[in-house]
Amino acid sequence: GVGVALALIDLDLPRVPDSIGLPASVVGALLLLPAGLIQQDWRPAERAGIAMAVLWFLCFTLAVSYPIGVRLDDAKVAGLLGLFLGWLSWPTVLVGALAGVLILGAGGARLGSNRRTYAGMVPSAACLIVCAVLALLLTVPIGSWYGSIVHLAWCAPGTTGPDPHRRPAH
Repeated sequence: GVGVALALIDLDLPRVPDSIGLPASVVGALLLLPAGLIQQDWRPAERAGIAMAVLWFLCFTLAVSYPIGVRLDDAKVAGLLGLFLGWLSWPTVLVGALAGVLILGAGGARLGSNRRTYAGMVPSAACLIVCAVLALLLTVPIGSWYGSIVHLAWCAPGTTGPDPHRRPAH
């Protein structure tokens, strides 16, 4: 719900209102805390907090160092998306972040070729939200595909492959 509202507002106006973005981060974090309590596993909550902080910091750093290309509003949206993608897994965070960089980079390159200013011309918050949804939909299939390639490489003729009885280190 909040992602759709933020995307539509960003498509209409080149900004993300603080009255929606900031409370959504607080409410999202407060909603994930009981889930960690019920599961009795705080690792997803830790991962969500770290992902939120990292994505916010990266976008904030980009916004400060390159204000023509990245807005401070993007940092708020990136932090919010990092919270929810981080709750799921690190690969989901990585796919969402890389998809956002690729799509926004392609849009920036296109606009840069026209010698126009970039900030505000590409609805970056909407792009980031779409990339987060794509990450939710694509992370498991991409992981399965990559896992099958790695498994094929391990099981190539002449190799022994992974030991199925070995327990992974934690």
